[in-house]
Amino acid sequence: MKTSKVHEDRSDSGRQPAESGHSSGGTASPAVPDEPPLPSAETPPPAVVPAAGCRFWLRRYGFISLLFFLAWAYGSILISRRHAQQPSFLLLEAHKTQTVRAKYPFTYRDLSQAQARKAEAARKQPAVFVLQEENIREALNAFRQRLAALAEPGKQSPTEQSPAEQELRTILTNGTAAEELLKIVRETMSGGIRAENLPVLDCDRTDCQCRARIISSDGVFERRYQTLLTLAEAQKVIEENFSRSIGHSGLDLSLLWSDPVWQPTLSYQHQESRRLQEEAMTAVSVPVRQFSPGEVLVTLSDEEQAILEAYEAANPHQDSPWWQDLDFGRENIIRILLLAFFIASFVFILCRVRISPASLRQRLTVSAIALMLHFFLVHFFVVLYHRLGLPAESLINFLPLALVPALMANLFDGRTAICTAVIVAIAVPLQVEVGVFQYQFFYLSLFTSLVGVGFFQYAKDRRDFIVGGFALGLAITIASILFCLDTHMEWSEIQSILPSILVISYSNGLLMGILVMALLPIFEYCFGLVTLSTLLELNDTNHFLLRRLQQEAPGTYQHSLNVAAIAEAAALAIQANVPLARVMALFHDIGKLAQPHYFAENFFGVDNPHDSLSPLDSAMIIRSHVEAGIALADKHHLRHSVRQAIEQHHGNSLITYFYQKAVQEAKASGQPVPEEQQFRYQYPLPQQKEVVIVSLADACEAAVRALVGRPTDYQSILRKAVSAVTPAIREGTTDQKALLEVCVSAVKDETGTVLTPDTILHKINEIINDKWNDQQFAQADITTAELETLKMSIQKTILEMHHFRPEYPGTAGKKSQ
Repeated sequence: MKTSKVHEDRSDSGRQPAESGHSSGGTASPAVPDEPPLPSAETPPPAVVPAAGCRFWLRRYGFISLLFFLAWAYGSILISRRHAQQPSFLLLEAHKTQTVRAKYPFTYRDLSQAQARKAEAARKQPAVFVLQEENIREALNAFRQRLAALAEPGKQSPTEQSPAEQELRTILTNGTAAEELLKIVRETMSGGIRAENLPVLDCDRTDCQCRARIISSDGVFERRYQTLLTLAEAQKVIEENFSRSIGHSGLDLSLLWSDPVWQPTLSYQHQESRRLQEEAMTAVSVPVRQFSPGEVLVTLSDEEQAILEAYEAANPHQDSPWWQDLDFGRENIIRILLLAFFIASFVFILCRVRISPASLRQRLTVSAIALMLHFFLVHFFVVLYHRLGLPAESLINFLPLALVPALMANLFDGRTAICTAVIVAIAVPLQVEVGVFQYQFFYLSLFTSLVGVGFFQYAKDRRDFIVGGFALGLAITIASILFCLDTHMEWSEIQSILPSILVISYSNGLLMGILVMALLPIFEYCFGLVTLSTLLELNDTNHFLLRRLQQEAPGTYQHSLNVAAIAEAAALAIQANVPLARVMALFHDIGKLAQPHYFAENFFGVDNPHDSLSPLDSAMIIRSHVEAGIALADKHHLRHSVRQAIEQHHGNSLITYFYQKAVQEAKASGQPVPEEQQFRYQYPLPQQKEVVIVSLADACEAAVRALVGRPTDYQSILRKAVSAVTPAIREGTTDQKALLEVCVSAVKDETGTVLTPDTILHKINEIINDKWNDQQFAQADITTAELETLKMSIQKTILEMHHFRPEYPGTAGKKSQ
């Protein structure tokens, strides 16, 4: 049963706050009484202040409700998008129950494949040409005569000649230039000039490797078909080479190409080329495939694949605006309502689960934003999956299913993360169109998400995140293989795609580890959360504030270490956040750095400075260390949870020592009794159990430390005992038992200030009961059963700190010497 939450609270009190700086239990009684019982669960709780109606609810939870509505609306929009299914999913869905397998062995002759191979073999055969050398000689003779005619003085006047003809005549008057042109023409024609169009050949592709076989009087040689020149190409080559040789660019030789003897010099031999092709096709053997029982007989044909690709490409909603891409048909409406139901259930569970150190507002806000992040990432990766054209079996290991559950596990706890993993696994089949494989996607998504929760919940450094990424990659690989087996894929097929599955799965796992590690500080900073890695950093006693505390207030530093040890054991006993409780304890009194000499644990051989102050001034100084601690926490950017511990560990408790001192002085002087409120801390009550642990550990450690007293207290007790037994010794009494009874009778009033196991247990019970009666835990998320466990743990730890030992042998002899 939880303690009741109220707004008007009381606090505990301590024996000597001026010495400890904390409110602790009441003044010790002369004798140690029986252990007072802890208030039972049946104790009637105080009345709860009612909420201020709808306005209060909207002010407290309106923004969170808006966030969850936005998450639901965003998920609904993604559900309503009319995206075509991936063709591979369509195929798997259509053939899931129509797969034909061989029941007996047989041989299959693939004639279509043989035909394709024959066509390829025929295409690789060279085209046969004969070089027409007689035509070359005739063409050269005619070309020579044409050059000679151009070199002679023209019968026409220069004004009747075109500029190109005048330029050419001028160049050819040089006999060397004419011989050079004739040489270039001879080389080009001897290399072979083919006809413009040869329809029997398919060598127009840039990657064509077709060969040409040329038969001449000098023999037979082969060359690439694309290197054979046409008439136009040969004319261009001659013009370029001649222009380059005479150093004259842009020369026009079109006057030379009008001669009818300028014809192709290669004659295509159709019959010979066909004979070579037929011989090559005859040499091709028909592919034969042996089928054994159990092998799949029906596979996706190229035509079917092309049809499915065309179907996906023809999707009319691919490039349309998203608001025109919504489909609120019956099926999508059902999915949207299911999503609303599951999100509402998720919110209800979050409200019922107690999580430390996060408050209800924090976990609801972060959960809503995490859901929107999950919807966005799944949508982004699905779009990327479609763009990359990956096969169906790659979708399960491509989606970031474990990111949000792993993030929630590290930010909150395992219970919240498991709830998140379930809602994520449910949302994936609603958001992603997977045909008949919704059930497989649900349980495989849940499997990978739970693995992420298990490995990332306690991740605190880079090594943990990398190991978690590899473990998640292994889980995704297993999920992918199970999906393939569930879709009736043969093991041989799985082995063929296993390398790609491994690459995508482990890339996904490592990416999730990196994203979780990158997002954690962002969520911590934005929402005031604290993670395990941050707690481990703050747990370092070399922190700047703790080193200052050690140097400037060594007594407070030792007190904080003791409180941290007590709080750590207590948190472990009730399964609270152990690292958080320890960090809270280490930093809870950093405000004493402002005026360390006013706190009793820092008195070292000096007088009490409070003796010269009024009780009210002393109470204000004691109380001010909380405000100073909050200022230091803000200045050094301590986490919100640690700041809460600094602010709430005293609650609104009474500074009893100075209040009682003020009352005594007022009565002695005949003045009115001061108001109790003036001597109270003015800060919120503890809200979470870790702050309750620190509050109890702080008060109990200070009160027990006050029991030890100062050396002057022990000297006073010793003098009183010696004074009591001296007369009896002088009278000659030698009975040791009688002398001991005299000593005990003399100092019995001081036993409450002596550190014994009984006084320690009594003081701890007194502190816890006073805090309960003062309603300091009325707003805390802690039960009476947990308080009982805390009491037992604190008693055990403090007794272990102040353990008692027998005197070492020889010590008495040395003292007497």
